[in-house]
Amino acid sequence: MAYFFEDGSVRLLYCGNFVDGTFNDSTGNAWYIVRNEKTNYMYFKGVFRNGEEVHNSKQVTLPPPLSQEQINEILGDRQFNVSLRWADLNGPLT
Repeated sequence: MAYFFEDGSVRLLYCGNFVDGTFNDSTGNAWYIVRNEKTNYMYFKGVFRNGEEVHNSKQVTLPPPLSQEQINEILGDRQFNVSLRWADLNGPLT
């Protein structure tokens, strides 16, 4: 699932299972890259329950700001049916 800001840049990219249209994944392999309007991108991989991150000792987080290299590593060779344009990773927050 991908959500975008009005300018077309990625707001959220989630890879994992859903239940009733909400992030619900107990595998520990679900992840997202997310950014709010006035923050940098961050990454969380782990369990999601009812649309929320479940924090435990097995989670993986990369705090903001993510670099383009980190995003490329997370995405690996996955292919998406949409163009993923990331907001300015090195510039000031707007």
